[in-house]
Amino acid sequence: MYTVNQMFCKMKRQILTGALLLSVAAVLPTMSFASNVSGGCDDKKHAKTIDDNNNWRTLCSVTLNLTGGTQSCIATGTAFVRNTVSDVHNEYRFNIARQKSPNTDEAGEILIDVNQNGNISDLLDQPVSVVQHFDSVKSGTRTFYWLGRKVSPDSDNIDAEHFSMGIVCTDGK
Repeated sequence: MYTVNQMFCKMKRQILTGALLLSVAAVLPTMSFASNVSGGCDDKKHAKTIDDNNNWRTLCSVTLNLTGGTQSCIATGTAFVRNTVSDVHNEYRFNIARQKSPNTDEAGEILIDVNQNGNISDLLDQPVSVVQHFDSVKSGTRTFYWLGRKVSPDSDNIDAEHFSMGIVCTDGK
């Protein structure tokens, strides 16, 4: 009797251990040990005119409260510019930065050249997209800016519409 009871207790422990291991295996993949923060902004159905070649125009901005040491962040900005400009080439810069007035020709900045004339016609709604990676962002309150500006004073003013920006930051633990 004692041997049967011992075997029965041993089987119960093995079943319980197996059930606990299965529970842990099911729970761990859904757990995240990293601290993730995200945010976004959009046009709120209002276009913004890019009308200056000396100063960046903020399309929208996102402020995040980052905790847990340094973070890695990915920012994506999209927009359409309404191409109703004159017969000359018109160039514009777009970028996502952590300052309202970054230098030009920085990493991630893109240039677009739009034109509408009888021989060469670009899209009427020219898409713009920028993706930026920010590494080693220190914890604290941090703001990211989705920016546009003219390349030269000769470029016509142009409206940025349907714009949005999304940011995801993680401490990577």
